[in-house]
Amino acid sequence: MPRTFQDEQRRPDPFAGLGAPRADEAERYVLGCLLQDDSRLFVECQELRLHPTDFFSERHKAIAQAIWDLNSDAQPSDLIAVSGRLQDRDQLSMCGGLEYLQALVADVSNTAALTHHAKTVQEKSLLRAVILADNESIFKAQSAGAVAREVLAETQQRISDIAREQVTRGLRPTKDLLVETIDLIEKYRAHDAVSGTVTGFSRLDNLTTGLHEGELIILAARPGMGKTAFALSLALNAATNRPRSFPVAFFSLEMDAQQLMLRLLCTQGHFPMQDIRRGQLDADMMNRLGAITGILSEAPLYIDDQPDLTLLDLRTKCRMLKDSLVKNGSDLGLIVLDYLQLVSGGENAESRQVFISQVSRGLKQLAKELRVPVLALSQLSRKIEDRSSDGNAEPKLSDLRESGAIEQDADMVWFISRKKPDAETAISDEAQEAKLIVEKHRNGPVGKIPLTFVPKHAGFYEPSDREPPSELNF
Repeated sequence: MPRTFQDEQRRPDPFAGLGAPRADEAERYVLGCLLQDDSRLFVECQELRLHPTDFFSERHKAIAQAIWDLNSDAQPSDLIAVSGRLQDRDQLSMCGGLEYLQALVADVSNTAALTHHAKTVQEKSLLRAVILADNESIFKAQSAGAVAREVLAETQQRISDIAREQVTRGLRPTKDLLVETIDLIEKYRAHDAVSGTVTGFSRLDNLTTGLHEGELIILAARPGMGKTAFALSLALNAATNRPRSFPVAFFSLEMDAQQLMLRLLCTQGHFPMQDIRRGQLDADMMNRLGAITGILSEAPLYIDDQPDLTLLDLRTKCRMLKDSLVKNGSDLGLIVLDYLQLVSGGENAESRQVFISQVSRGLKQLAKELRVPVLALSQLSRKIEDRSSDGNAEPKLSDLRESGAIEQDADMVWFISRKKPDAETAISDEAQEAKLIVEKHRNGPVGKIPLTFVPKHAGFYEPSDREPPSELNF
């Protein structure tokens, strides 16, 4: 919504009343240290990611910018050089002249407290940023025609941007990284062959050693191939794994939660979906249903069926769930998104392809930020059907729909391949051969995993499990 002159006139001063958070003496101390032209002191500030915009006073901002620019040009940043740079910019008088710069240096007798005072300057800057973000939200919320959901999304985005700017990770020596890497290896040893989140499909777990934190996995297939069914089977396997279960967040943008629960019951209990829908359950099936319900009620599987989910919604919900789990001594083991092309929020993107690229990159960032594997389902383009007369050609990476960024961002790309279903096989009682093609694996081998799909149960199983067991051990 464009802002009018009247809007700007009535925009409130965010720092009216109590005033802006500021630390004038800390700013003076930091500048006094940096004006001594000791490169080590400037590097110390850089490592803290202190920036000229963190200073509140306009003259302090100008002085800091001159110091940063001189260091960027590999030139000295002493009193004479800084005053000269300010003079060139017609800012020396505004900054108090050479006398003020000399006073800054004279006030610093010891530079040992630089880190402490630099962090204080940053802290006040961060508080001002939060106030400005909140003030912008208040202004938007009070504007004519404000949409609550849009204002909330923009507020969340502003706060997320501020938090992301505080990340201090930079270049790190191998000495420090080796300690963390050895710890990771010890963690792998403690979990035997499968060190990540288990999928419940033994051949897949052997190939991937599980799904690891920070990984983006793309599961792609044409409509009707069973993407949701496989993702549900995998999520259920992870959440009900023994002795250690893995909490799973499942986001469905296509099916509602009740439909997903019906599928889970049928997959886990080997119930024919048609019998469930018709209400044709005998006493034995009802007993089994009760036992399955008990298992599912204890499983750490969380389902969200918001149809207009945005990337920001997804990040917020996953962050909240992870924080809640960590407080209770657990952690999020897997995020599933069904499916990528249905994510909302691309109205302002240059093109559909650009937006899908943004979603793909956002999912990879989410996986890294939360240190959780993300499994995102994706559609394939129709050109796969043109490669064979019966439409049963195996998928390729080039078949990923709408964006090459999906392939680039993904750590693994999986394809489901099975005979194209027709009206009869779609609800057949007979098990069907299928395979999961691991076409891309950034950290390991690729391969083809044999699977069994049972249409009446809407589930994928290991080939040895194609027949429902005569007894279920609950």
